[in-house]
Amino acid sequence: MLTQEATMRSMALQFAASFTNKNADAIGKLLADDFSLYDPALKWIRGKTAVVQVLKKQFGETQKVRYEVIHSFQDRNTTILEFKITLDDVILNGVDFIEWKNNKMVELRCYYNPPE
Repeated sequence: MLTQEATMRSMALQFAASFTNKNADAIGKLLADDFSLYDPALKWIRGKTAVVQVLKKQFGETQKVRYEVIHSFQDRNTTILEFKITLDDVILNGVDFIEWKNNKMVELRCYYNPPE
């Protein structure tokens, strides 16, 4: 049986795989209804429905998507993913801080290098 921390880490890796697969609906299943996303370019987006809509739009506008986890760390209810994301010809390196409550993502704060 997985510990709570191992379960959250596994779900965070599932998030990364769903991002690579451009599957916004699968990501939505991981999110709490009151989920909040921070992205340096978009600032705060609040609510699962709004975030899923933004992801669907982004995925629809992008041919090649890849979310590669370089390192992952788990500490209580926080998962940290160091990543390399490829969106067509744009490569972003950064970290996601994911907060969990009741096995749902309640907040994701994304920090990355500005694209060149």
